[in-house]
Amino acid sequence: MSACIIALVVLAFMGMFSARYRGWAREAFDCVARRATLRPCRTGFNEAVKAKVTSKMMERFPRLASFTHKHFELISWLFTIIFFISLAYTVYSGYNLMAYGTCDPVSGMCALNPGATCSVTTG
Repeated sequence: MSACIIALVVLAFMGMFSARYRGWAREAFDCVARRATLRPCRTGFNEAVKAKVTSKMMERFPRLASFTHKHFELISWLFTIIFFISLAYTVYSGYNLMAYGTCDPVSGMCALNPGATCSVTTG
């Protein structure tokens, strides 16, 4: 399930620029939609992604590929959680940048706006 979610976001973005990824994006969307309604994926999308990832790794890192193949679901859930945490922090920083002129109103430091001073008033 989690591989479908991440793949949907990534492949939908990549599919906007390249037709090569549009078929995979459609399969990922179908997989997420079916899993959201508590039905199994009919395309075997998780297995296709798992095979593609581990086959690329097998050439150079066979032991890592074996580990990844065995624990693919756990690894994909870990990447899904990291993705959503990163997305939330990006939205939070974007809000602070628009509202206060800095990404972090506590320290006043922001890589996107260096040299800006924080205009947050407390009290």
